[in-house]
Amino acid sequence: MKVRDAITTGISHLAQNRLRAGLSILGILIGVASVLCMMAIGDGAKQLVADQVDKLGGANQFQFTTRYSITRRGRRVRTKERFNLGDAHAIEAVCPGVLYVLPKNERYRMLVTNHQGRETRAFLEGVTADYATGMRWHIQEGRFLTENDTEHRLPIGVERALQHISLLLC
Repeated sequence: MKVRDAITTGISHLAQNRLRAGLSILGILIGVASVLCMMAIGDGAKQLVADQVDKLGGANQFQFTTRYSITRRGRRVRTKERFNLGDAHAIEAVCPGVLYVLPKNERYRMLVTNHQGRETRAFLEGVTADYATGMRWHIQEGRFLTENDTEHRLPIGVERALQHISLLLC
């Protein structure tokens, strides 16, 4: 059988069974379109996750935390060893390949109440001046404290932040 005869026979069978042929073609098109859509959704989700990881410091980030207590002989014992700013400066000095060392203190809490007696807890994080640069954050309003602020211990106005918190309480 020649190629020409095979094509002629195929077209004649398609012409005899138009509904079956049309439904088959429609099924193939829907299947291919759904596979392409699923691939596009998967690639988009992968990009969203990669962007979120990048905002958290990237995939090449190491985080050292301090334990505040350990268990010895079944009892919880407080530890006195803590990382400090000197440790961060030592890591920067010893490891020239490290781009940023970003120490952060998350232990500050304050209680804010409004005139109606409602209260909320605000958590403050202490970071160094290059924290926003190292985390690749872009500030929409306000600013981080600078080295000049910390060296000269300039007074800091938190009135606007407290107003924002009091709006949340209402």
